[in-house]
Amino acid sequence: MNYRQLAQVGLGLLGVWSLLTAVATFIQIGAVVGTSGARLGTAEAIPVALLLGISYLLVFHNTQVAAAIFPSVETAPDHATYAISRTLVALTGVLLLVQAVPSLLSTVLAYFTAGAVDPTMRPQILARVAGLLVPVGAGLYLITRPERLLDYLEDRAPEQAPSSE
Repeated sequence: MNYRQLAQVGLGLLGVWSLLTAVATFIQIGAVVGTSGARLGTAEAIPVALLLGISYLLVFHNTQVAAAIFPSVETAPDHATYAISRTLVALTGVLLLVQAVPSLLSTVLAYFTAGAVDPTMRPQILARVAGLLVPVGAGLYLITRPERLLDYLEDRAPEQAPSSE
């Protein structure tokens, strides 16, 4: 199994996970719409639709996504470990994005609906948006620059320091 196939399997698994998350969230929307009204229900339904779209993309088009996210790395035996490490780091970035983007969208939509409901919730929502921007940024960084993280981790390995005796 080469690194591109590993990426396709990982993206497919992330797609199935996001599908199951979307279905579970869709079931909970009925309670939100029943108690809070249609505006807050819409704020929850749009991220579920986004999650369903992401799951479709990751399950049925994982070959194209893997080709776009993971550019070719030489497959020589000395590069095999680096390619797999790079693939796993980028898959971690995809996982962060799949988790954070629907929550971020839901929070932003809740911000606009909370203005009419309870203005005291706005600072809490803004703090949550700021907190969700961190995994989005980290996910994008891990997808676009996985080699930088790997180089950093390789340079920071503990060295054998000579004893002071």
